[in-house]
Amino acid sequence: MTEKDINHLELSELILRVQEQSATDEEIMRLEQTLQDDPEALAFYVHFTITQTGIKYSKLVTDANHDENPLKDIVERDLAQLALRTQMSSACNVETIKQLAEERLNRYLAQSQIPHLQTGNRFSWRGYIAEQKARFYRSIKILAACLIISLIGYFVFDRFIDATPRLQYAVNTYVVRGERTLPAADIRKLKTGDIVRTGPGGNAVIQYRTEKTSLQLDENTHFAILSQEKGKQFELVQGQIDALVAPQVKNQPLIIESEYGRSLVLGTNFQLIANPLGACLAVRTGCVQLTRREDGCSIDVDSGKYALAAEGVAFETRPYSDGMDLSRNFWHRQPYATGSRSIAMEAIAAPGYASVEYYFECITGNGHDSGWLQTPFYEDQKLQPDTEYSYRLKVRKAQIGFVDSALSFAAVARTTLAITLEAESGELTDILEIGEDPAASGGKYIYTKDKNVLYRPAENRPHKATYAVQIEKAGYYRIRGWCYTPNLFQNSNSFQVTVDGQPEEGYIWDILPNVQYDWDYVNDRDNIDPVELRLEKGEHQIIFYVREDGTRLDRFELEYQPNQ
Repeated sequence: MTEKDINHLELSELILRVQEQSATDEEIMRLEQTLQDDPEALAFYVHFTITQTGIKYSKLVTDANHDENPLKDIVERDLAQLALRTQMSSACNVETIKQLAEERLNRYLAQSQIPHLQTGNRFSWRGYIAEQKARFYRSIKILAACLIISLIGYFVFDRFIDATPRLQYAVNTYVVRGERTLPAADIRKLKTGDIVRTGPGGNAVIQYRTEKTSLQLDENTHFAILSQEKGKQFELVQGQIDALVAPQVKNQPLIIESEYGRSLVLGTNFQLIANPLGACLAVRTGCVQLTRREDGCSIDVDSGKYALAAEGVAFETRPYSDGMDLSRNFWHRQPYATGSRSIAMEAIAAPGYASVEYYFECITGNGHDSGWLQTPFYEDQKLQPDTEYSYRLKVRKAQIGFVDSALSFAAVARTTLAITLEAESGELTDILEIGEDPAASGGKYIYTKDKNVLYRPAENRPHKATYAVQIEKAGYYRIRGWCYTPNLFQNSNSFQVTVDGQPEEGYIWDILPNVQYDWDYVNDRDNIDPVELRLEKGEHQIIFYVREDGTRLDRFELEYQPNQ
């Protein structure tokens, strides 16, 4: 049905309402205006009126005395309007009007599907309109049904047949496809060979619509689609995933490869971490077989267990509870205080062939970063006593061009408490003097410049600096001094030290030669290095005796040792 047919149907309904006196004033005016402005509408109106009454056109317009015809006045009015449109051509007689009407009528009949009037038969316009409407709506219903069937077919295929993995959700994520790197927003279905990469703070969810299998990728994760034909096969290059895997066909398991191991899954809920140091698998429910690539050894990791495949770590299952931070397993030893001004830490060592570099970054406490190291051990020094520092371990492949660091693992340590005293604050006797130097703490230090000072027995040592120290926490302590030994080629680099008068002869403290103020633990020549003292709560006396001239003592501190 064309647009013209639809317009004629609407016009015919309007004509019927006007003729049956059920039309509103607005509809009557609209019909009048239409008939005046549109010749085709006027011709259709004349044809419609004549056909509806079953009277031949020629008889109606020539029978002027046919008063009993109720439509006579309407038709005559319509012919009069048609006559007005012929005035410009001076065709004002009835015959001309009839001719014009017949021409328009014939032209319309030739272009439409409305049947000609058959003599002696009455044509039902209401039936015709109803039939045309039924045909129109029938076509619409057929089109709608086809559309619904197509949508249902697409949904069934998409939901129950198409087993392609999809990026269901992604933030700060890219897909490497061949030589192109595409934003995740441009990718809907993943293909074999695709690598999904999440950046810092990013994450993504890979989902199978045909089953309840989803893989959630954490930040800084590289995850590759290896195969889809013989089971789901992936590679976790680096990063962390949380997986919920529906039961798989036994001879087509879900497999996740990593550099240090293979995880074979038939259906479970688990977490997997991989980085250049190793792979860590934790199973919440179900069972996953983990195979260590180094020697092909396999273990079954059951619900509530985890296992680590890494260099120098026992390949066994351990208890796991949801919420555990598995990334901490890659610390061989988390940051720990080695004194009041130093913290040490050590990562798991990667195999020699792996060419891994380590970076220990201080993220709180204003400590110092290590930079990229070849060894897994680092000690941060020159820190503040009794202060908390946190460090993050990053690892990367050392090959040229590989600049992406793997997962980062944060841990916190606190330096030990210490009691610090300026050397010039003690009670100085005999030849000990206070010197001034902007490089020293507080700008001052103590020393002796008498070159004739010799070692003397305990009962005859007048050149000393005496300090009273209040201990609030009982335990083991070390004494550390900030010293300066200007003469590196002579033996003018020692003091004698006693604590509460012990030992009687004093510890002979040989200071490491240096040309700037630096710390050095009190030792006992050839015996103890450093000296550790058990001190109870209360006041204690520390004495530094001059043994040689020239060496400067800037300050010292008693450093608590928490691991004793």
